[in-house]
Amino acid sequence: MENQNTPQKDGFELLEKVIQSNEKNTSSIQEFAQKQTESITVMNGLLTELKQVETHIKQIADEIPKTVYLVYSPETQASVDGLKDQLNRRDFRKYYCSIMLVLALLIIVAAGSLSRKWFSESIRTETEIRQQMLEEIRDDGRSIYKVKDYEQLEYNTDMMNKWMKAYPKYGNEFMKFKKGFESR
Repeated sequence: MENQNTPQKDGFELLEKVIQSNEKNTSSIQEFAQKQTESITVMNGLLTELKQVETHIKQIADEIPKTVYLVYSPETQASVDGLKDQLNRRDFRKYYCSIMLVLALLIIVAAGSLSRKWFSESIRTETEIRQQMLEEIRDDGRSIYKVKDYEQLEYNTDMMNKWMKAYPKYGNEFMKFKKGFESR
């Protein structure tokens, strides 16, 4: 009989354990629900406080002026006026510099044109002077020859004079020929 009681006993024990476990679970669920409720309450409180902070920040932001007017001290105003004057002078300087640049370019172009004309005149004048000198030399009965030709002529003349001294008989005949040739 004990064998039959044992499974019942084990079944009751097991049932008791399940009941105890359910009671523990129920109590922990209740504790969790209670803590969850407390958490929700705290979160709602924080949310309301954040909304209050937000409205407070909006009020402060609305109190801040949208535009701020700056009042300069006399020294600062003088400095600002000085900067304005410098900027006006700077614009004038740009205008003045551009005028000077145009004027400089005109001077350079004019100087180049005049120098080109002067150079062409000087070359022409130099050519005229050379031509005039050649005409004066020709008018005096002189001429300009190549040095090589002059040396060849001098050499030939020297050789003829030596030949006439070496062969006087033939030299006299040559002199007669020369006088006849020049008389024509």
